[in-house]
Amino acid sequence: MVGDKLLGKLWDTVTREGIGSLASPWQTRRQGKANVDARRDELLMLAQTEVDVANIKAGKKTFTEDRRLVSLVQSNGETPVIEFSGGRVEPTFSLEDIQQSNITNREARYIQEQINVTKAVLFAEEELENNHTEGSEEDIDSDWFVRWRDSVEKVNSEDLQRLWAKALAGELASPGSYSLRTLEFIKNISKSEAHEISRLAPFSISGTVYQVKAIKDAGLNFDYLLEMEDLGILSGVKGGGLQLTLSSRITESYEQALFHNSKILLITHENRDKKAQFATYKVTRLGLEVLRLGVFPMNSEYLEQVGLEAKNKGFKVTIADWVQTAKTHGQYFNPRDL
Repeated sequence: MVGDKLLGKLWDTVTREGIGSLASPWQTRRQGKANVDARRDELLMLAQTEVDVANIKAGKKTFTEDRRLVSLVQSNGETPVIEFSGGRVEPTFSLEDIQQSNITNREARYIQEQINVTKAVLFAEEELENNHTEGSEEDIDSDWFVRWRDSVEKVNSEDLQRLWAKALAGELASPGSYSLRTLEFIKNISKSEAHEISRLAPFSISGTVYQVKAIKDAGLNFDYLLEMEDLGILSGVKGGGLQLTLSSRITESYEQALFHNSKILLITHENRDKKAQFATYKVTRLGLEVLRLGVFPMNSEYLEQVGLEAKNKGFKVTIADWVQTAKTHGQYFNPRDL
């Protein structure tokens, strides 16, 4: 099956690229379990480990000399006395204690980093299970994966971990889908900035944002668009926009199609030399890669307004449901003329 092929590629990559020590126990625990059940158990285990890490950082738990994790807070809220070798008791204040505390905190940070990577890999597995494309035989680039791993280690937010997971899943399915520049962008993005960028996604049609009323109705005013340009997601905003000319894709007459999620906007005219022109903004390559990381609802009113722009220029415009049946082909049905 296609999904199993991509999952195998994920685990091979994880093992080959330096976190194989994590992969082995996962695969062992998965014997006799469905992926969804195994993933749930692993996420629960990671959640408990994160609680332990938080307690270590807060000084509520620590490692003893024989590597046991013990509580430093009793049920009555008091700090217990733990005797170490040489008759010394904790807590005390000494340079040795400070050094031990630093070691413990370093270990806690390392554990948290491994948790972050593990969760992102599990989320990537979930993404690949829902991927029905054939996928590439090409291996993921080692430098790319190292950059991905080093970045996701520092990410504690589940929302952002899922963003990194989608990048890994997409790169596994089609190496080269996400550039190192995009990884650097995701690394530095905040949750609020990610949310703001997601507002643009329903208005991107093949890398183009059309200047119609629905944009402003959605609150995407000039200041917002300028912010997207400053982030490197859009281009053409400061100049007032760009002019997009769509020539016919056939020779007998004019025909052009715009695809927006599960809809097609078919623009036709009997004169093959006629060209459809629109005022637009362009989504940059970085923007395209970042927007591919999400799944966003379409805006039907926006698509219709783009169609009406063409209709007002003398074109016949039909909107219909669209189903992609192959990489370069598909079928439309339930057509409706605007």
